[in-house]
Amino acid sequence: MIMNELLEQIKNSMRIRHTALDSQLLTDIDSGALELYRAGVLPYVLDEDGEIAVDDDGNREIREDALLRKAIEFYCKMVESYQDDAPRWTTAFEKLRNALSLSGDYRITENANE
Repeated sequence: MIMNELLEQIKNSMRIRHTALDSQLLTDIDSGALELYRAGVLPYVLDEDGEIAVDDDGNREIREDALLRKAIEFYCKMVESYQDDAPRWTTAFEKLRNALSLSGDYRITENANE
């Protein structure tokens, strides 16, 4: 998935209409995907060799999947304390992360190397 598409989705969900926070949000997106990966969820596209694919800008490519996008969105809202309600977003992220980590469709296999 193109990182900018996910950035725009998250900005829209947080009602952000400017670019001043883009760099910070991109870091949050990357951190959210890494947190999923740390929990055993594969948020990344794999290339033909089973390695994590990177885009032209050197960013890890995130899979085009509604649940993964939503988990990363919750992560961004959690770390940015969206609507001054970090506990709500923390709970939402952790529950979705945990559910994804138990699902065979999202779990990391031995082919998913960095």
